[in-house]
Amino acid sequence: MIASINGTANVQGFSFVNVFSADYPTAAFLDQTLPVGVTGSLTTRTDDNTGTVTMTSVSHGIATGNRVSVSWLNTTTGLIEVQYKVTVGTVAGTSVPIDLGLGVNLPVATTAVVVAREVVYDLLSELDTLKLVAVTAALPAQVVLENAGGTVGFVATIQAADKAYIWTTNSGITIPVTTDVVKAFVANCSSLTVNRLDVALANAAP
Repeated sequence: MIASINGTANVQGFSFVNVFSADYPTAAFLDQTLPVGVTGSLTTRTDDNTGTVTMTSVSHGIATGNRVSVSWLNTTTGLIEVQYKVTVGTVAGTSVPIDLGLGVNLPVATTAVVVAREVVYDLLSELDTLKLVAVTAALPAQVVLENAGGTVGFVATIQAADKAYIWTTNSGITIPVTTDVVKAFVANCSSLTVNRLDVALANAAP
């Protein structure tokens, strides 16, 4: 699979074409449908990554031991904030204990949240030759890339429908990935419907 990168900007009717352009011979690609997130309220906040979510319905589908993402709307900034790699404790009906998450600190108690199981997929890419990272989703979503030891090497939150995160080696921006990648953990931050997510990692020939 070949990945192609082309840069074009359009401003006030003026086009800036071929700011950067490159083809890379190898690419890892993920195109998946994610199950809908489920709604609840953070009824207990013990600390920055520990608390209890009371789900809206007993048929929430979150089980003891699940790895989940917990997301909420920051009403000040208008951005979706996410705590990922969260471990679910012993579930009792609508009561879902959460702990050990990474990312943004949990919000204040009573905040409405969306809880979604993180779905794991194989997605192989070596850091030494990585040239492109691209993520997009039909609805807000969370992506976490990890190495074989479970170390998080990349995190991205897609904030709005059909928006994209793109990094390339041509951009002049420091590479956002810090490890070799073997797994992608992805979650739907929307409770409206199922989500469609695409992740691409392109590498130069070894």
